[in-house]
Amino acid sequence: MKNRNLLILGGSGAIGRKVTEYAVQRGHQVTLVVRNKNNVEPHESVKVIEGDVSDYGVLAQVIPGQDAVISCLGIKRKNGKNPWSSLVSPRNFTEQVTRNVLKLMEKYQITRFIAVSSAGVGDSQKAMSFAMNSLVQLSNVKLSFADLDKMEQAMRASTLDTLVVRPVALTDAEQLPSIGIVDKLDMSTTISRASVALWIVDAVTRPERFTHPTEMIGNI
Repeated sequence: MKNRNLLILGGSGAIGRKVTEYAVQRGHQVTLVVRNKNNVEPHESVKVIEGDVSDYGVLAQVIPGQDAVISCLGIKRKNGKNPWSSLVSPRNFTEQVTRNVLKLMEKYQITRFIAVSSAGVGDSQKAMSFAMNSLVQLSNVKLSFADLDKMEQAMRASTLDTLVVRPVALTDAEQLPSIGIVDKLDMSTTISRASVALWIVDAVTRPERFTHPTEMIGNI
């Protein structure tokens, strides 16, 4: 397996930390862009750049020389566990950063881009139970979903080799049970952030092109 140079955006978040951990275990060289270096544990295989991912100039410095880019970004609420909590990110944050990333990747001929979205976004809304859909539509989660949907649209419209990963309800479990493609989302469908990260790192080295798929994943 050829080791890759990977740029991970959102690497200081819960999924991003796990993606970084597994990528390093596989022998990949990782670059992170974070607002505060103190939020990331140092490692010889991890290059940490302090900066704002919404700054086009910062992205232009870190994208050249990468083999693939992984985005674990998403708009944030003041209280991430409260669906009704107000936003602390611009409503189009993930979409705009993604558009900048895709533009720079095309410029530097880097083709592989993987992004974390969410089950229930876009055409996967039909897989949601009534209770799950009601929770989304009646809370600020709908704003996150709208942003992620626009991100996915930008990815589909690009010429790059992109993959959208749509995890079902996330947990902090460390166990890695059997996971795979699922076709429903209800209150009982879950997947650990660690499992999502492992799926992404495995996807980096898939030999076939992605051809713009979306993969809704969960415990099976």
